[in-house]
Amino acid sequence: GITIPDNITAGFYVHEVTAGSSADGYVLPGDIILQIGDIVITNLYNFSAEFSKYHVGDVIDIVVYRNGETITLSDIELKSKVN
Repeated sequence: GITIPDNITAGFYVHEVTAGSSADGYVLPGDIILQIGDIVITNLYNFSAEFSKYHVGDVIDIVVYRNGETITLSDIELKSKVN
């Protein structure tokens, strides 16, 4: 099962990372994504609305919770969606 710590109240749990996606090579399965760019993940609806301000080619940081630590993954270039 998935164990999510009590202090993590929101975020996206990563089941798998799509090969060739922006997150590929950065985010790992089992990570909990807490923040993307300057958007703190509270719920999917808010995230979708706010994330639309970013464009392909923008470089952002992603903050994840991994193995008991909060880690910032820096300099991630947004790629077009993989079809």
